[in-house]
Amino acid sequence: GGQRSAVSAIFVARHGERVDYEWRRRGENWQAFQKQVAAESRVGTVEGGSGRPWDTPLTEGGKLQARALGRSVARHCSRLGLAPVTQVLCSPLLRTGQTAVEAAAGVGEVPPAQGGSTIGSISVEPLLAETMCEEWYRSWALPTSDSTWGGPAEAAMGTVVNEEQLHPMALGPSSECLLTSAAVMEENLVRFGGTLPDIHVDPTYTPVAKGPFVYNWRKPEAHEDQHARMAHLCEELAAADPKGSILCLSHGGPTSGAYRMLAGVDEAPKCGFCGLFGFVKHQDGRWEPIIVADHDHLDEVPEATHFGPTDLAEQQKEESENGTPNH
Repeated sequence: GGQRSAVSAIFVARHGERVDYEWRRRGENWQAFQKQVAAESRVGTVEGGSGRPWDTPLTEGGKLQARALGRSVARHCSRLGLAPVTQVLCSPLLRTGQTAVEAAAGVGEVPPAQGGSTIGSISVEPLLAETMCEEWYRSWALPTSDSTWGGPAEAAMGTVVNEEQLHPMALGPSSECLLTSAAVMEENLVRFGGTLPDIHVDPTYTPVAKGPFVYNWRKPEAHEDQHARMAHLCEELAAADPKGSILCLSHGGPTSGAYRMLAGVDEAPKCGFCGLFGFVKHQDGRWEPIIVADHDHLDEVPEATHFGPTDLAEQQKEESENGTPNH
């Protein structure tokens, strides 16, 4: 073949602003409400909710952030002389599916001469899932869980938990919490407000993930294992000789984890909503980070927050301001 016109990049970004964090900010508990919805068999509408306390949707502001993220990625491709985005992958959770749909639309809003491209589908990649660690389980599976990463104050990391009080999904394989199939993701996007008429979930995509996740409350995922799966995914995507750049929508920990692994560093900058990282793999096998924790596009959505009140990034920010060490 002839010379390839442009280098393909792999972009990894976090989802947009979450509904459960908005509830938390106004003193309400979305996780408790979802447990009530499920108990009363009221599942089904955008207002009523999914009955899935671990699977918050985006706020309307979060969708706008995702759209702005897509436009930003397209502009980065143009600015850096990269191949335009041809594929959008997402973690198997509702918020990342919604983010992927909006980001794909955002890429399409930018004229091709300025880095934009038309993307007709998104694909579910389980390796992009949230870290299925103890902190994650404590954020939704305890009776008093309120979306706080690591658990509510009275049931924080280190406190003993009576397993009989746990949400039953915490004891089964973690894969059952995920929207892994294209059909199930599409169905949830339709049901809870995440579809656009010209972007569907690709049923023909073959995930890089081999087999379902079997983590659970007793055997949660180690952060090192999450870092390793993120790096493995990026390596596999690059090895497949993509025809264009790839945008992956994930979560705060895994997005930072990809950067730590590919850049070979111990610490990553904190990753807020729709925080963006970009990487290029060189012929010698070396990864070059070309975008690190870019949040500039959030300025286009002044009505939405940049961090959750209780997520890991916000906890790290408070600690750095108070002079206590980061975890």
